[in-house]
Amino acid sequence: WTLKIEVLFYAALLVLAPCLVWARRRGWALWFLIGLGLGGEAWRLAFLTFASPEQASISAILARQLPGQMAFFAGGMALWVFRHSLKSRTAGLGLMGLVCLAAGIVVPEGIVLRPLGLSLLVAFAAWHPGAQIPAARHGDISYGIYICHFPIIQMLVSARVFETSPVFGALAASGLTLGAACLLWRFVEKPALRADSHYRTADRTRSPVSAP
Repeated sequence: WTLKIEVLFYAALLVLAPCLVWARRRGWALWFLIGLGLGGEAWRLAFLTFASPEQASISAILARQLPGQMAFFAGGMALWVFRHSLKSRTAGLGLMGLVCLAAGIVVPEGIVLRPLGLSLLVAFAAWHPGAQIPAARHGDISYGIYICHFPIIQMLVSARVFETSPVFGALAASGLTLGAACLLWRFVEKPALRADSHYRTADRTRSPVSAP
């Protein structure tokens, strides 16, 4: 469950945001973000490479903690900072993302390219021209799925549902997670939104609402 790391990412923004502003004023934003990503990968690989056999288990855990996942966060920051120049190059971003991700999967040493590959594929999916789908009209259960899936899966694992039938376990986990996410959206998230929220206005109209 990555909630802990997500919260730590946002806490790290208290330091990263002023540093990024400083770097952008000097034209060093790209180098700052590259250094941030490489620093996170260096942390992760150091724990995985230099751990003794007795420390392998705890080292693997520490490697996945912050800043070991910082390359993914740096990739997202880079997409936001350079979004205006990148949006016109979605095809190239998608191709480069596929190459980097494939290299990260096939070649052991290429694992450092996985964050870059995933970031570029996200950019391609978000910005590539295509049909305008007014998904916001039906609400947003994505965060509810993220919040609920882990405890639900662990509950089913504890109940040995997956041991009895992996297929039924997967179906049960999916159904319970979707149901919980819908309830969370309906009774917690949506009521907390402001009246002018994009999701509220989209819910009241049949025409697609343009994203800001």
